[in-house]
Amino acid sequence: MPKTLVTGATAGIGLETARALAGLGHDVWVHGRSSASASEAVATLQEDNQAAVLVPVAADLSSLDEVRSLGESLQDVALDRIVHNAGVVMPEPTTTIDGFETTWAVNHLAPFLLTSLLIESMLQLPEARVITVSSIGHRAGRIHFDDVNLRGRYDHITAYCQTKLANVLFTEELARRTAGTNIVAHALDPGVVRTKLLDRTGFGNQPARTPADGARTSVFLATDPGVARTSGGYYVNERQASATGTDPEVARRLWELSECQAGAPMPSV
Repeated sequence: MPKTLVTGATAGIGLETARALAGLGHDVWVHGRSSASASEAVATLQEDNQAAVLVPVAADLSSLDEVRSLGESLQDVALDRIVHNAGVVMPEPTTTIDGFETTWAVNHLAPFLLTSLLIESMLQLPEARVITVSSIGHRAGRIHFDDVNLRGRYDHITAYCQTKLANVLFTEELARRTAGTNIVAHALDPGVVRTKLLDRTGFGNQPARTPADGARTSVFLATDPGVARTSGGYYVNERQASATGTDPEVARRLWELSECQAGAPMPSV
């Protein structure tokens, strides 16, 4: 059975992604910010599926040290799938212990670093997938290379959209760098979903789908055999779509910046 890590799996889209994949026979590593929240999510999921293999794992993704510890602890698991689902929107500017704006750290640097720590073990498998939850908000984003922390000009929508574009650019560059290998990388927009994150964006008054509906494209990308034939795609409603605002040179610059900020160059493949 595939072994899958789902980050941010204690509520919302992540919890429903874990639930669906467990129902399809995946062994699921259920990530939460704390051991207590991850264990509680596993208990909830186990109530509906006693036969499921569910493993709680914890890390505060705003801390690069905790991301490293999580990645190192999973290197011998031989994960087939990573679903980078965890995401935040910070109404006010906050700074992590590493000195980064929190939205940037959690939504972009954490997936980048976690992938860098796990990719070598994933390369040993017949086929592996890195799936990153982006958003339609990537269309309004740009990477502020002069200061990704947005010091003195912070706006939560600007910060969020920057990271959602970064998710797409990361996916495209990862696909380019792993071309010809067993690694498949795709990004997705889950749609407008009724979650706590939606309310924090200030757009909570619009029609929204359920978290279970929002999880469908993540589950599709983790399970559908056809998506393994290509890499670097952007998906909406289980279909490939066109991302906007992407550029190979911007993706390369972002990759190099991310390696520097995360303190861990991605292994060459």
